[in-house]
Amino acid sequence: MTSLGDRILGLGLLVLAVAYGWAAQQWPEPFGGAEGVGPETLPTIGGAPLRAFLTGLISAVMVFVLFNYGLSLSLPGGLLEVN
Repeated sequence: MTSLGDRILGLGLLVLAVAYGWAAQQWPEPFGGAEGVGPETLPTIGGAPLRAFLTGLISAVMVFVLFNYGLSLSLPGGLLEVN
């Protein structure tokens, strides 16, 4: 990568870290004091199943393309590997 690419990647990872930190602060503190275990303790991320599936599929394709074409590293095929 070039130095400009390193800077852009670093900035993107910094933004991602800040977003994760902000999201983690929005959840209520679990098992605090006399609080019982319930929906407030274990929040759900109310995502629709189709949108969640599409997000996972797009992420998997992006990682595959990044490793195979961007980094020239082959991912192990596991059970799907054909000799």
